Amino acid sequence: MLPKKFPQHATIGIFSPSGLVADASKIETSAHYFQNMGHRVFLDERVANQWKYFAGTDDERLAAFYAMLRNPEIDVVMASRGGYGLSRILPRIDFDEVKASGKIFIGHSDFDIFHLANLANDGMSFAGPMPAVDFFKAQNSAFTEKNFWGLFSASEYLSENIASQHDIAPQIIEGVIWGGNLSVLVHLLGTKYFPKIEGGILFIEEINEEPYHIERMLLQ
Repeated sequence: MLPKKFPQHATIGIFSPSGLVADASKIETSAHYFQNMGHRVFLDERVANQWKYFAGTDDERLAAFYAMLRNPEIDVVMASRGGYGLSRILPRIDFDEVKASGKIFIGHSDFDIFHLANLANDGMSFAGPMPAVDFFKAQNSAFTEKNFWGLFSASEYLSENIASQHDIAPQIIEGVIWGGNLSVLVHLLGTKYFPKIEGGILFIEEINEEPYHIERMLLQ
């Protein structure tokens, strides 16, 4: 099920479903960035909460999620950052309600847990940049900005070629694009939240892992 189109002047909700945000000014800077782009920003009141290494208790982070989901003014929901913690509240998320909302959900890293579970429930969401990671810099990545806004401002979008050294002959492949963080993918194996995809295109990202950790997860 497809979400609604990204409005030209959207209301963007930002919340923290996983790890704590060590520097809340990054979110404020990102909010100004979106506002300067012509959008309205709604910051969840718990966005900078802290409980241990989480952005609040499980109940607080779940409440933040539903505040985003059930606010009719919010068009786009963005996770502030990744880290760890979303899987602790995953069984308490109603993905039928998520689909019915028609909202656009964006994030990566630990938020890939949400994307995979949503896809397993025939929903669609977007692996993409996050406020406390990608949009707070004095000079944001030109590549990120071009492809993020390009994707959400057109009915069709063609990304530029990305240089990659390999020996595979050029070809056209089609299918559902799915995947995300490798640790998250392995974490959900064997659960009802792992989507069953036939003929899809799997993409994987990972960072700060030893090569043998990567190989072990790929073998799994």
